[in-house]
Amino acid sequence: MIERLIPVIFYFSVMFSTVRTQCNVGGYYWRDFTGDIPLDALPGGTDINGHPIFIAQVFSENLLAPAKVYINDPKAYYAYEGEELHTADNIKILCTKHPELFEWIKSNNHDIKLITNKELVIGGFQPMATTYIGRMRHGGEILVGKILADTFPVFEGLYVTSRGKVTAHTSFEVLAFCRNLPIMIKK
Repeated sequence: MIERLIPVIFYFSVMFSTVRTQCNVGGYYWRDFTGDIPLDALPGGTDINGHPIFIAQVFSENLLAPAKVYINDPKAYYAYEGEELHTADNIKILCTKHPELFEWIKSNNHDIKLITNKELVIGGFQPMATTYIGRMRHGGEILVGKILADTFPVFEGLYVTSRGKVTAHTSFEVLAFCRNLPIMIKK
């Protein structure tokens, strides 16, 4: 009996390792953030001085929220219930080996639901809402935040934080991953 299982186990281990490798090529992943920006982190915006702002996720109070991380700052900043919150715990940062496979698409509260030919990057979880990564220009910065879609119309939109305050916007850019673009591998 065991002799029959060995080829089956070998076959499935090869298949799963092949699938895993293919899925990771050209993909993206959330890496633990410990205060240092990884070399493969994907920037999403810029601060007032032109330095990159990075895309993050925070797990807090049973919520997985899109957030932003600044260079030389161990905290992530995010919007929740109309307030800017920050934490240095339970942070992930969006990373990729292929930043060229991402694009920012101009959209708004209504049109985001019509984007069907792109893979929008899901940024977290909030009850009764699809949460995407978004950005917009505000106060001399390009700020990263959360887009709430497929929820009550009064709550839909991009929420960004700046200087301790949360602002909501109906027009924004949403992050998309373009899986079907050719990948150029450097040798």
